[in-house]
Amino acid sequence: MITIYWERIMKAKTFAGIITSFLLVLSFFVIFTMPRYQHYFRRNNYKQKHKEDTHKTNITTNNPQSAESLCKLAIQYYRKKKFHKALQYFKQASDLLPNDVDILCNVAQILFYETFDIPETIRVCEKIISLDKKNRIAYEFLSNCYLRVGNFEGGNHARRILDGNRVWPKVWDGSDVQGKTIVIDDNIGIGDLFCWIRYGKMFKDQGAKKVIVYAKKVLVPLLSLCPYIDELIIRGQKIPYYDFKIGTGQLHHRINKTINDIYKYGLETPYLYADKALTEQWAKKLTQDSNFKIGICWSAKQKAERDFKYRPIPLKHFYPISKFDGVSLYSLQQKNNHGLNQLNNLPQDFNLTLFDETFDKKNGSFMDTAAVMKNVNLIITVDTSIAHLAGALGVKVWLLLPHVSDWRWFLDRTDSPWYPTMRIFRQKKLGDWDGVMQDVMIALKEIKQTRI
Repeated sequence: MITIYWERIMKAKTFAGIITSFLLVLSFFVIFTMPRYQHYFRRNNYKQKHKEDTHKTNITTNNPQSAESLCKLAIQYYRKKKFHKALQYFKQASDLLPNDVDILCNVAQILFYETFDIPETIRVCEKIISLDKKNRIAYEFLSNCYLRVGNFEGGNHARRILDGNRVWPKVWDGSDVQGKTIVIDDNIGIGDLFCWIRYGKMFKDQGAKKVIVYAKKVLVPLLSLCPYIDELIIRGQKIPYYDFKIGTGQLHHRINKTINDIYKYGLETPYLYADKALTEQWAKKLTQDSNFKIGICWSAKQKAERDFKYRPIPLKHFYPISKFDGVSLYSLQQKNNHGLNQLNNLPQDFNLTLFDETFDKKNGSFMDTAAVMKNVNLIITVDTSIAHLAGALGVKVWLLLPHVSDWRWFLDRTDSPWYPTMRIFRQKKLGDWDGVMQDVMIALKEIKQTRI
């Protein structure tokens, strides 16, 4: 598209033609580089937008206590990662303009992502909604906050508003599935599918005639091992007749009304399975290693959502474990994720076994990973698909969480209601991976003592 615009400029015969072509190029960059949630920390148009408010309250940009000046100060502190200072100035700006939704959204963002103050985030978001009943940012934060504290009713209500209370033809609404055909649409991330596909088994146990999964092509080999899935259809292909359909992202919100429903409907593991032949092959290879074998994953695929930037742990933090007597580390880091470049900067005595390029390619995505997981003693991973796969397989897994984490891990818990074999290690403050790994080392020493 850029080439086409350039050709137009070169062929332009008049000054007007050049100007027109320039505007076309400019429009391209404006449209395709527009950031998500652009109102965050964008106060460049503040003076124009709040012209009337500024006039009425005698606030000027020359006044250090003006709302605009305070927002600019907040942004400066935010960029320096001084989040409490940034929050302080945004709150002062909000005091001057208490009905400014953009400023309140900035306050909510810092409270949610940086200081992780859940009660205050809820209070601010409820105020935003009182001013703007269609504000998606507030409902997003509110849903996550309520779900984190186990208030599924409030979280699911906010989620339904985010979804716009849309009604699709034949969407499953919680109705009886006895004798019915239901399609589960794999419409979100791989880790999410590994978590929520458990409800395919629930549908089958409840008497569904057929459970169809509309799946990503790369996951078909792994999902084909699930006995409760009657048919797999690759996304993009035509779906045959069905009675109900629901996306994986909506399953939890339809099924779990309270936290106790997790134990009622979806606790049993395993509900994902490793290929038996591959498991035996890897058993023969790995039995040569008599050490305590740990599979590790240190990085997650980067996405637009803010909490994803906190999930990866620098690989160097695993160095003390690699030197732990009687322990062998195996990399389960997915090849399409970030983090592999860190392998080039490791100490020479960092003991980490890497698999060759055929791993998870020759036999299909996650097929070798699942088989290896069944043959090692422990998985240690950040919050990514590897964590959900290990939990779904029913193998022992330790999850390393940042201070700000996904709602599914709730608050302050060291266990997970989703996965009985999971243990959680959390940052006590933002960015403190040293503290997390110290706790992991203590736990490993306890295991070593029990094995003696």
